[in-house]
Amino acid sequence: MNKTEESETSSDTQSGPIALFARHPTAANLIMFLMIIAGIWGTIKMNSQFLPSFGIDVVTVSIEWPGANSEDVDTNIIQLVEPELRFLDSVKKVRSTASEGLASLTIEFQAGADMQSALANVESSVSRITTLPVDSEKPIIKRIIRYETITKLLISGQLPELALKAYAKDFRDNLLARGIDRIELFGSRDQEIWVEAQEKTLRRIDLTLDDISKKIGETSVDLPSGNVGKGLRQIRSLGLLTDADSLRRVEIKSLGDGRKIYLGDIARVTEGFKDNNAIALRKNLPAIELHLMRAVDSDALVLAAKVNDFLEEIRKTMPKNLVVERFDTATDLLDERISLLLNNAISGLIIVAIILFIFLRASIA
Repeated sequence: MNKTEESETSSDTQSGPIALFARHPTAANLIMFLMIIAGIWGTIKMNSQFLPSFGIDVVTVSIEWPGANSEDVDTNIIQLVEPELRFLDSVKKVRSTASEGLASLTIEFQAGADMQSALANVESSVSRITTLPVDSEKPIIKRIIRYETITKLLISGQLPELALKAYAKDFRDNLLARGIDRIELFGSRDQEIWVEAQEKTLRRIDLTLDDISKKIGETSVDLPSGNVGKGLRQIRSLGLLTDADSLRRVEIKSLGDGRKIYLGDIARVTEGFKDNNAIALRKNLPAIELHLMRAVDSDALVLAAKVNDFLEEIRKTMPKNLVVERFDTATDLLDERISLLLNNAISGLIIVAIILFIFLRASIA
């Protein structure tokens, strides 16, 4: 066998991916085509977010016991609840804190645990405990869920606080309906109804403030009245009074001659806001902030586009004395990072192509 035959034989026996694709160029082109399709599909499906996703596999349990000191809370609540939680499936760590009037437990689960099932297991375990103090409050069990703020809206203007709050709630409901995962209001004070009665007026009709409070409590209440249709429908007596006009018509006392005394006859009933709540001001005008947040599995850019569409719609119909401003938009930084990435990719591709054309033939390049 001569050298030419040996060379041909050795080349025929060469193996490996390069030799395979050299003999079958169609396969190489097909794989390249599939890689391009997979890249395009992955780009479309990729979730856009500013920070990387990470799970918070934590459930908290809070139990209030008014008036109890920390030692009693530890002995009568923590020592009963903690053993029930420590040996649940996938539990990694249980931390408990006993303070005056409050027991707090934090249950951390293993990474990747089914948190919906974990929450149900914690609720079931706590509900089985029947020896908690009689005067302790109902346990509050929550799963910690991480949300990320994508932008903030500031609503302000020369409007009464009640009207401003109504606009803020309407904006919140609309944005939630469009797919925003969570919205928190800052500067929206809780409403309350004030009942003010003079002492001499109460003495004249032989009443006290406790009598009025008790009468209001008996009148303003929602009561379940049972089920009908084998539990398919629930009957409920709706009597909760939520405005000053309704409270003014509450009957406080009936006189011997048949006359009735109503709350509005003996007291001043007004609607207002809690003084100890935080307030927001914008140029010395009342304001309310809306913090728009996304869940871990939501796309920040998609939600930001929905916010843009919403703002374009409301600006056509909202009153002139109402000002809506947008600030602290995290998606602006995200857009800048994506633009920088694309610019670097395109410029790098151009530089590589130029170098290949300089040092190689055009067909090879």
